[in-house]
This record gives sequence, C-alpha cells and structure tokens, in this order.
Amino acid sequence: MEALDWTVMLATLLGIAGYGIWKTRHVNSAQSYMLGDRDLKWWSIGLSIMATQASDHLLSTPGKLTKTGWGLYSSILDFPWR
Repeated sequence: MEALDWTVMLATLLGIAGYGIWKTRHVNSAQSYMLGDRDLKWWSIGLSIMATQASDHLLSTPGKLTKTGWGLYSSILDFPWR
C-alpha cells in the first residue's frame, strides 16, 4: 500500500474512534451505555436492526456465491409463475 492509502485508513480509523469517544462523553455507567438511558424511540431501534440485516446480507452474499456458485439463488428462478 502507498503512503496515501495508509494515511487515509489511519485518519478514518482515528476519526471513527474520536467520534465514538465524543458521542459517549456523557455516559456514566455500563447500564447507561447498553440501554441508552431507555431514551431510544422504537423506530430508531427498528431502523438499526434493518440496517444490520441489510449490511450482513450485502457483505455475506459474495462469499456465499464464491463458495457455492449461483445454485444458491437458482431456486428463486424456478417459481411456478413462470
């Protein structure tokens, strides 16, 4: 990797860590951190779960296709409506 690549990667990692530290500066206990002071709305929790599932699907699909081939998804094309 080039020096610019390392610089961008390091800046990104430090930026993410710094943002996390800045956003949690008022957290006083582990319970407050884990439960979010019970101040989260239902829709924000739902969006978080949906985003997690979508990213898991997007990240794991290429690996599944590499290992098993397109046979994993061929059953989708065999539905009776065709």
